[in-house]
Amino acid sequence: MELRPLVADETGETSPTPQTVPHHDPNGRSWSHPTRRLCHSCTAVVAVLALASCAASQSPRATSSISRLLGLNAIAPAQRADRQVNTSALMEQALLYGPASVAVRNLNQTWPPSKLLHVGEDCWKPCGNISGDCAWCGLGNACCRFGASNDPAECQGVTFPTKKWHTCVAPQKLYSVKHASQDCWFHCKARSGFCDWCGAGNACCMEKSMATDAPECRGAYAFGVDMQYRCVPTLGVCEFGQISDGNGGCRAPDTAPTISFYMYRASGPEWPRQLNLSVDMGSLGGVMWYLHNDVVTHCPRKFGIDRILRYYVTMKPTQALYQQGVLFDSYAEFLQGKVTDRTLQANHWSQYGYNVGCVRLDANRAVARYQDVVWYSLPGRCPSRDFASKTEKCAFAEPGGFCDKPNGTSTCTWNAIFAGEVFLDEVSGIADFDSFCNLGGFEYDSATDSGISNDFWNGKMNFEACSWRVSQVHQRFAQKYPNLPGALDRHPCSHEHKEVFGFARWK
Repeated sequence: MELRPLVADETGETSPTPQTVPHHDPNGRSWSHPTRRLCHSCTAVVAVLALASCAASQSPRATSSISRLLGLNAIAPAQRADRQVNTSALMEQALLYGPASVAVRNLNQTWPPSKLLHVGEDCWKPCGNISGDCAWCGLGNACCRFGASNDPAECQGVTFPTKKWHTCVAPQKLYSVKHASQDCWFHCKARSGFCDWCGAGNACCMEKSMATDAPECRGAYAFGVDMQYRCVPTLGVCEFGQISDGNGGCRAPDTAPTISFYMYRASGPEWPRQLNLSVDMGSLGGVMWYLHNDVVTHCPRKFGIDRILRYYVTMKPTQALYQQGVLFDSYAEFLQGKVTDRTLQANHWSQYGYNVGCVRLDANRAVARYQDVVWYSLPGRCPSRDFASKTEKCAFAEPGGFCDKPNGTSTCTWNAIFAGEVFLDEVSGIADFDSFCNLGGFEYDSATDSGISNDFWNGKMNFEACSWRVSQVHQRFAQKYPNLPGALDRHPCSHEHKEVFGFARWK
């Protein structure tokens, strides 16, 4: 497979004091939250190398027992002082992510912006009666208005020469996706697909019509709404794990590809930070889905969960599994490092190797309207035993799939490197969680679909509200770890959960 460079989009929020504004879902219910911002900036692929310094700076936490939590037992990273992070391997992994056409176009975007033109003048009509990126203001500059909550991300944190009208301003950083919060259909000539108005290499697509839109919408991600055309980043005409067939179409590579992306975990403060133990992780949408349904419905939160951990995961399935037409094996639930379904060893791992598994939950968004609700299982050392019972003899017989550089052999299919953590209090705006609970606060009550003294989790069945919550976590990661890529969140998984969801079976 051809190695292609990646330029990742980061999400970040520059406004330090978000305002609370009301919103309404399609059923007429109102809810409020801090003014939404879906911000994107372009980070060179070499930023992945910062994972080395990030990993080296993390201190290990104390080890304690783990409670079972919906197949997402939070495992934090191991002590990394005993091994060096292979930065050249990280570079190689990053190069495998994303088509070259998108990367090259993103690199060619104007940054820093050209000279700011028409300073202080009213830019509304010259910029087509819409705010955001506008060449009339000079390449790379934008038309924005002070205090306008609906202006796109490129209008955040700018210096205004006048507060009377929309005027030309210079963005504070590069946002590779332009006009991200606005309807792009008419501005892109009533056509889906690649559109310069969205920023070079980005596309105008609708999440609900990806299958019938332009081919490049198949690789689109980071939708903020599902029933409107929006400017979104895209991997190109081929989906994750595919390559061009040379005739305008896509095909699966002949041999199993190496793919890298972020996985996330819900965690408590004293949970063990170890790798190679057999763990379950999730997409960010999957973790938020779980938190919303089964954690923030209690005060204090269930299992003492207070943060979301992020990992940079690289995986390469074995050829034996790949020949079955899939990248992932079946999902395996681990309880304190022990697989709950003992048949997986004989029926899967012995036959196909210790591959990463996955399951896609709530595809119809009947339980909560989060996008890409995916859980992953990463079989590590001695998956038939819990943490306290793993022995060297067992590890020799059941080595698992963790290794430094996945090569697709039966015992070398995945690697995970810690890439930051975000506390739930940081994104929900709770200053003192103990006091919040003691004074009668409640993050989310499923009966009223709202919280008490906090509205972050309001609207579980509102797609826009759920997308906003995910974006807030992305933004917080970008603020805390500005040198790490922010858009490695494509989550391929063809294994769909067919059962009716019953949370009791997971507790």
